[in-house]
Amino acid sequence: VIDYIVELILVVEDHADSRSALVRLFQKAGYEAVGVADGAQALLYLETSLPKVMLLDLHLPNVDGMELLRQIREQPRLAGMAVMIHSAGDPMVERERSLAMGAQDYVVKGALDWPDLLARVRALCEQREKTNGAATAQSE
Repeated sequence: VIDYIVELILVVEDHADSRSALVRLFQKAGYEAVGVADGAQALLYLETSLPKVMLLDLHLPNVDGMELLRQIREQPRLAGMAVMIHSAGDPMVERERSLAMGAQDYVVKGALDWPDLLARVRALCEQREKTNGAATAQSE
C-alpha cells in the first residue's frame, strides 16, 4: 500500500519554463513538488507515488489532461488525490466539464497571483487531509 505524501504536489505542465517555475514556487513554500511534461509521464509517476494535489494543465501532448483526469478517477487508490485544473483554455467550457469529471478546483492560467494559487493549493491539501483522515477512521 502506498501512502499519500502529505505535502507532495505534482505539476503536470507541458511548457518547461512554466513547469519549472511552479515547482520552484511550491518548493519555496515548503512543499515537495515534482513536475512532469505530459499525461503519460504523470500516469507513470502515479504508479509509485501519490501526491496530495495534482496541478493539471488540460492541453498536453500524448495523454491530454481530460483523459488523464478520467483515468485517475477510475483508479480507487487515487481517489484521495485532489486535482486542480490550471488551464489557458476556455473556462466556460473546461471548468464545468473538469469539475463534473472529478477535479476539485479550476483556475485560469495567469488569472491568479502566486499567493492566491498557493492558498487554494493549501486549502486542497487541508481538505484532503480531513477527508483521508475521516476515511481511515471509518475503516478502522
